[in-house]
Amino acid sequence: MRLNRQGVLIGFANGAQMARAAADLPDVDLLIGLRYTDHAVMQAEWRAPQRWLLFDCGDGQTQVGRLDLTLLPEPPYINVQGHTALTMPEGTPPDPTISGVIEFVQSEARYAEQKREKS
Repeated sequence: MRLNRQGVLIGFANGAQMARAAADLPDVDLLIGLRYTDHAVMQAEWRAPQRWLLFDCGDGQTQVGRLDLTLLPEPPYINVQGHTALTMPEGTPPDPTISGVIEFVQSEARYAEQKREKS
């Protein structure tokens, strides 16, 4: 999936397959990878000619995150200005749209893992 915002081409990918996604989307300025494992992580790096941003929400977390970043024209090309984890109040009902996205990401991650195990 690709988006164009203010002249910056943004691509989204399975976080476990960032290198493959980068090869498939060579014209993307920012590649955002989403991954779902047992621990949360956020990594930002420059992989010429792209900026990579990897998010892993961590299994069983009851938080949502906010990330503020700036894309720069010169090295390091991406600057994470801040990130915050916001704890959801206990008993908060799931948002159907977000739940659908999470289910999709989990399904894609399982599918990718099964393909990797077969090869």
